Amino acid sequence: LGTFEPLAPGYRFGGTLHPNQQGINCGILAVSSAFLCRGARSRRGRVLGGLLLVVAISAIGLTRSRTALAAVILALLFFFLALEAAPLRRISLASGAAAAIALLALLSANGILPVSPRAFLLAREDSSLATLTGRTDICSYALRRAADRPLTGYGYNSFWGRRHTAEVSQLVDWKISEGHSAYLDTLLNLGAVGLLLFAGLLVLAMVVAAARFVAHGDAAYAAAAALVAFAALDGL
Repeated sequence: LGTFEPLAPGYRFGGTLHPNQQGINCGILAVSSAFLCRGARSRRGRVLGGLLLVVAISAIGLTRSRTALAAVILALLFFFLALEAAPLRRISLASGAAAAIALLALLSANGILPVSPRAFLLAREDSSLATLTGRTDICSYALRRAADRPLTGYGYNSFWGRRHTAEVSQLVDWKISEGHSAYLDTLLNLGAVGLLLFAGLLVLAMVVAAARFVAHGDAAYAAAAALVAFAALDGL
């Protein structure tokens, strides 16, 4: 149909969805493929998992969804580190990754390794690092409204009605009907009570999955924890 043009300026892979939503699907595929890559019993299954992992991460890059990309990188790092049996090896890998990031930041800050801000924006022209593409303005507006009903919010799926949508759209100068954060929207709809329950469920799910992985050594539990971690991070 001529809709897949990855080399075209401004192109973002979305399929039948918004690219940010497609990024979530690709992130789930990436974590699932990582599990297949490490957990499959046959060599063919592991090779297939590896190929799917490459496809999934490439597709996330094409969506240019920065949150999904960052979340899946951290989730995969958590997954592969969890599967390392030796604690010293886990510490070494984590320390090496942190040192590499710190070195790149240092070289960039001193102009030795010039990194354009566009690299962090995934070459998206509609973006601004200063306001996170208008998200800081949305957050300020939403927190002011949340302060009016801090405990129980405005009701499930009730905040983003016609009035609030028009107000925030005028503020950021583009049409919007969500807070662009699962936690912020939960606070608006269900208040502090709902937000604490939501965050508590995410933490509990990760803790239980991680504990069962430690107890049984089954990679499926590590993958489950990584999936919840991806959801929790992407929800930011």
